[in-house]
Amino acid sequence: MSEGGIGWVPALLDRLDHMNTYSSMYGTWEGIDISPADVLKRNFWFCAVEDPSTMVLRDRIGIDHILLEEDYPHSDSLWPRTMEVVSESMKGLSADELRKITWENASKLYRHPVPQSVIDDPNSF
Repeated sequence: MSEGGIGWVPALLDRLDHMNTYSSMYGTWEGIDISPADVLKRNFWFCAVEDPSTMVLRDRIGIDHILLEEDYPHSDSLWPRTMEVVSESMKGLSADELRKITWENASKLYRHPVPQSVIDDPNSF
């Protein structure tokens, strides 16, 4: 899901969890061993554009399903301030979380190999 940021994702997950509490009343999700919120988290990846206030909810979304969106040249693009915005909006994230959001999650999702030399030293390119 791109071009919408990630701010809406935790609210949708909360709503799905709430609606799931009524599934036995209506029989809409009976016999299914995974919740609707977990289906969303398992099957979708979400693109962060400039979402500093939502980064605190990254674990609710799932750190392995958040991608950094840089849609150059486009009005949703961070360019030419990409590095400045990423540094500011992702303050406080661990090196592991930054790596996942900025390139590793996309590499895994799209099965796009990253050279070992770049993994070892991101400035080597």
